[in-house]
Amino acid sequence: MFPAWRVDAARRVAVTDPNVPCARAGGISFAELAGLPELIARPPIGFEPAADYYGNNHIALARCDRCGVRLVKDGNHRLLQSTCRGTDETVFVYEVTSSEWLHCRGDMRHLCGC
Repeated sequence: MFPAWRVDAARRVAVTDPNVPCARAGGISFAELAGLPELIARPPIGFEPAADYYGNNHIALARCDRCGVRLVKDGNHRLLQSTCRGTDETVFVYEVTSSEWLHCRGDMRHLCGC
């Protein structure tokens, strides 16, 4: 499962533009992001460790129907908070395949080879 943010090769800049090619930005796990406090504090992520992002516990995922790669479309800050704090929160997941959710295709093309 990948967050909506990709990162540059040096792991210093978060990339949200789906038009940036894979050669310039790649996927990163929530665990890797949690280990980069300088990166996640800056925009576009803007994660504040003291904030409470669990206003609700719903997560929306897009899943590639061929290879199974999952991309978090809503709930990135909630999952990053859980990862940073090492907590095991209960979440409710809404998952659709990427072929059903047209808005995910741009993001998914950088995370799976399908």
